[in-house]
Amino acid sequence: MATAGELKATFVGASDTHLDNPHDLKLSPDGLHLFVSDVGNNRVAILDPESLAFVAEFGSDHQSGTHDIDFDGHGRAYVADTHNNRVTIYTISGTMATLVGELSERIRGPEGVLSHPNGRVYVAGSWSGNVVADKDGKVVAELRGLSSPHDLEIAPGDDIWLSDAG
Repeated sequence: MATAGELKATFVGASDTHLDNPHDLKLSPDGLHLFVSDVGNNRVAILDPESLAFVAEFGSDHQSGTHDIDFDGHGRAYVADTHNNRVTIYTISGTMATLVGELSERIRGPEGVLSHPNGRVYVAGSWSGNVVADKDGKVVAELRGLSSPHDLEIAPGDDIWLSDAG
């Protein structure tokens, strides 16, 4: 029996989908699909969350170094397209993704992306050593002086946790 503060996990299975350096995953807002950023294959792989079977993919024709994915309150997907120095934005309909925009101002090598309930999209620029906050397609804030910021997550109280790998 686990005690308070002790973490216990049980392995139940793995996907046999070919992934090359899977980096991040997010459950779709409707809970029907698991989106996996597949760095080495420059794509987002979409899996069935129960069986982990491959369902679809997108991005392999225009992404390079796909590192992170998040969804906003409207169901749009934001994908860190690291080697192209941008975050790609997609509308999602089931398993179909349509590229509708990008964020690239003041970031190089984005590895983390977070769509926050406050309406901002936060991007960790690993190569530019910063985090930018974007709202409605424009940078509204920037945190500089970091050393390879990597990932962002919402903390209790809607604060932001940042992993600064360097």
